[in-house]
Amino acid sequence: MAAAGYAFIPSRPARANVIAIRSCRVIKISGNPKTIRTMGEHIDVDVSGILRRDMTIPQAGDALIA
Repeated sequence: MAAAGYAFIPSRPARANVIAIRSCRVIKISGNPKTIRTMGEHIDVDVSGILRRDMTIPQAGDALIA
């Protein structure tokens, strides 16, 4: 995707899979509270509030573009 000219790549982190691409911004998104606890330092946008019903989907979208 970076080679195709993407400005950023949204990514969900998998177990011990932290993506870093120098030529393109990677935004790591997670809605899993366990992932937030264990890999929080690698997550850019935490949308786990959707599962707890503390956050709506439009609010999560706003958090992504903020």
